[in-house]
Amino acid sequence: MRTLQNAIVATVAVLAGCSSGRINATNFETASCHDLDNAVGRNSKEISAAAINRGKVGKLSFPFWVPAGPKLVSVIKDRQTANIAKLQAEQMGLGAARKQRCR
Repeated sequence: MRTLQNAIVATVAVLAGCSSGRINATNFETASCHDLDNAVGRNSKEISAAAINRGKVGKLSFPFWVPAGPKLVSVIKDRQTANIAKLQAEQMGLGAARKQRCR
């Protein structure tokens, strides 16, 4: 069971990457419960914001004379979808670490 959790954390570390202001995926094991709770909350807010943004972009309509307007919308939506998937993978890793450490 522990091996599976370590594999999940390692996978999330590879998929999520690093960014400032967050708990690094490799530090899930050493993070306190308070830090994990904050990271889960911050991550949830980021997922919600990205989903709202994706919805707003999807409702954009460009005049017919704007070149590549619909293509631009689809590119932005795809980028937001990829960002949401990355954040959800990170959320899964945070949840697994939190479940393991904070009972």
